[in-house]
Amino acid sequence: MQFSGSCWGKSHRTTMIAALVALAAFLGSQLLVPNGAEAQASAGEITGCYKAKGKKKKRGTLRIVPAAKKCKKKEKRISWNAAGQTGPAGPRGAEGSDSADVSIRLDALESALADALEQIELLTEQVATLEGLLAGVTNQELLDAIGAAATVGELCTAVPELADVINQVVALPILGGLVDPVGDVSCT
Repeated sequence: MQFSGSCWGKSHRTTMIAALVALAAFLGSQLLVPNGAEAQASAGEITGCYKAKGKKKKRGTLRIVPAAKKCKKKEKRISWNAAGQTGPAGPRGAEGSDSADVSIRLDALESALADALEQIELLTEQVATLEGLLAGVTNQELLDAIGAAATVGELCTAVPELADVINQVVALPILGGLVDPVGDVSCT
């Protein structure tokens, strides 16, 4: 880690290195227990050596060592308690739900899943049907068919004319009032 700028004087760097060393040591004691550190932890204190001098990349490197072992030439000894002070009790957790409530929720989820699977099966069948209908039809043929189809606007224009023709047929004396005439029809 590099520090630059005027606010990182020598004392600040030393404090930061010590804090990082302590953090690394704590994390190391939680994750790894090499070189007899387990015995040290049971005794209540953990000892380590951290690189205080040398190349910047290696400074701050921490090794956990047995209490009797000496640190290397460019290292400094550090030790800390294996266990800290006991903290205050946390807040009480939320009340758990009873198994009947969980069973009801599980039944509802299973039912919803079954419904979803039925929908998926139905949609899969519809897709297969459409694929069968469109088998052998090229994209151009499909576009030509769509282009040839009447638009909704054209159909709406034709509906009132068709209603007039139907009403003329219904009015024929041969039907004798058997069929009611079509009322006003409009597309909106």
